[in-house]
Amino acid sequence: MATVSKEDMETIELMVDRYSLGEMLVALDVIAGDKADHLRANRQDKVSARVWERARSKVSTVAAAVLEMEV
Repeated sequence: MATVSKEDMETIELMVDRYSLGEMLVALDVIAGDKADHLRANRQDKVSARVWERARSKVSTVAAAVLEMEV
C-alpha cells in the first residue's frame, strides 16, 4: 500500500479547508460508488465492486456523522 506523499497531504488539507471535512467525505463516497459501478459494468468484477460498495457505505456513514458535526 502506498503512503500519501507530503505534497498530496498538503493538497488534501487545502481541499478540506476549502470544502470542509464532511464534503470531502461525501466526495469519497461518490468516488467509491462510481468505482463500484465501473467495476460492475466494464470489468464484470462483481467481487471488487462489492468491496467498493461496502467501503462506500462505511464512508457514507462517517460523512453523515461529520456533516452533522459541521466540521
